[in-house]
Amino acid sequence: MFEKEQKRELYFYTLITQAPNKRQKMLIESKDELINKINTVFTPTNPVETLNLFAGRQKQLEKIKSTLTEKGCHMIVYGDRGVGKTSIANISKVLFNSLNSSISCTKISCDPTETFNSIWKRTLNQITVELSVEQERQIGFIVDTSDPKELKKKVPLGNYISSDDELTASDIIDLLKIGCPEQKCLFIFDEFDRVQDIEIKKKFTFLMKHLSDSPFDKTLMLVGIAEDIEELIESHQSLERCLKQIRLPRMSEDEITEIVEKGLKYLDITMDSNVKRKIINLSEGLPQYTHLFCNNSTKRTVENNRNVVDLKDFRHSINLTLENMDESIRRVYQKAILDDRQNIYENLLIACALVNTDQFNSFTNTSIKTSMSLIFKDNKRSYLEFLNQLCEENRGKILKRRGTQRQYKFEFRNPILKTFIKLKAEERGINTTLK
Repeated sequence: MFEKEQKRELYFYTLITQAPNKRQKMLIESKDELINKINTVFTPTNPVETLNLFAGRQKQLEKIKSTLTEKGCHMIVYGDRGVGKTSIANISKVLFNSLNSSISCTKISCDPTETFNSIWKRTLNQITVELSVEQERQIGFIVDTSDPKELKKKVPLGNYISSDDELTASDIIDLLKIGCPEQKCLFIFDEFDRVQDIEIKKKFTFLMKHLSDSPFDKTLMLVGIAEDIEELIESHQSLERCLKQIRLPRMSEDEITEIVEKGLKYLDITMDSNVKRKIINLSEGLPQYTHLFCNNSTKRTVENNRNVVDLKDFRHSINLTLENMDESIRRVYQKAILDDRQNIYENLLIACALVNTDQFNSFTNTSIKTSMSLIFKDNKRSYLEFLNQLCEENRGKILKRRGTQRQYKFEFRNPILKTFIKLKAEERGINTTLK
């Protein structure tokens, strides 16, 4: 600590004693370096890829570690949009690679236009093999033995997948059996929710089941947006013995706090406690927004030659976020408050965003009555009619409901909308940390 302070004092002494032009240049260079550092620490547009900058999710990571060391076991990682599924897939790859050197790990993002063949061709193109002529023949590959160059060479394993023939799950098992029988492998399929073809999903189910029964140590990890695994995989009941389900809920306040504090410590920047509380609250358990608010706020702090993030920096971050919000989110919100002359729907949505929710992020008409009274001093007997309207297409279907008519529970259809509405409330000067 003492050495750090000495270095800082020496740095500022150097700035003071240098000629003005050189001093200004040093300040600019130092500022640019710090802003670049901010972009590597708080990454709203890119998933986290390094373990030292990863925060939270310890329970899920322990389950992943356990699965990676268990032969014949596969996993599905699922949850809402924006909860950090790709980041945890990246960290799983890091964890797997740290096990030992004789392993192979691949990761691809799935595309809705792909076939079972193309998914596996892209996957196995990341593994290089050197097969004998006999091995190539075993997987149905014709080799010209008259050409010495063709006898043995290192090629991607995906080269042995033809785009003409329709592969089965058994074909993939045969290919892995010959191509990398001894290697421990982890195959990560991110954005698996984009795969809509039921036949492809059935093949993955068959593949996982039969790989778990084989002597080969291969693990499949499917990652995607879903409320339950039935949305991602077919006939999953047959996989109960060999499939670990890892749900990523929204992050807890402690986990969001860890993201903020870990990043600030790395940058040697501090933050006003009120700003920190607002960022944690507005993030709604979605790490993407934590990174976004922290990135925008800390950059403004540095640009203004300060090292404490204050409320002005936070307000600037809100304005930037609202300006750059996805247009589809704006359209849904605008549709929800259309022809809202008395601000009933606008206020009601703010009340929905700020109300206390249950473990499923749901709320009731009764809890909204309390919220509307507390925030807007509005004491209607019931808001059920308006809440039902917000579930309809003409109001953008911004909410969804479940249960019976007298016991309806409501929640936001897209969790990002809740954050957007909270930002709109902050813009109006409403205290979003009020509970």
